[in-house]
Amino acid sequence: MKTLGRIFLSGLAAVVPLAITAALLIWLGVNAEQLLGGMVRFVLPDAWVFPGLGLVLGIVLVFGIGVLMQLWIFRRLFDVADWLLARVPLVKSIYGAAKDVMQMVSKDDKEKAGKPVIVRIPGRDEALLGFVTRRSVGARFGGEGLIAVYLPMSYQIGGYTVLMPPERVEPLEIGAQEAMRFVLTAGMGVTDKPR
Repeated sequence: MKTLGRIFLSGLAAVVPLAITAALLIWLGVNAEQLLGGMVRFVLPDAWVFPGLGLVLGIVLVFGIGVLMQLWIFRRLFDVADWLLARVPLVKSIYGAAKDVMQMVSKDDKEKAGKPVIVRIPGRDEALLGFVTRRSVGARFGGEGLIAVYLPMSYQIGGYTVLMPPERVEPLEIGAQEAMRFVLTAGMGVTDKPR
């Protein structure tokens, strides 16, 4: 009976991540199709409309906004909208959190901010895995010469931002995504082999 249970759990471990990923992608595709596909039907003739057009337009729209964000005037308009959203009580919490997560995810692994590090606590043998989020925090947040390091908790239940001297931090030679996967799965989702 234990063997059957292990086989079932092994299958479950293989299927659940695939199922969650597929469900999320399908949900995004269906919603993009319903939202943008419905709008397009008013503009284009029926002969030009096909299943998946809303999803294709969604991808083109996001890419187009990315291109426009390279223009100075568009960035200024976006900054004004950003400033306005940051003033609305409930909206600013949701928008601010989503914006911060997207900025962290969209940064290049080669950038210094978000670089995975090991944090050493004096007098302790344990080490913590974290991400440098600011190379200098200044006097307003605790003093010159300190850096900000985010210490996430496993399974995305939170984390801590600590301010510490840079000499207590050792850079890691791995990418931010691999380090985050290690932390979020409590070390179970990463192999020792480089990808």
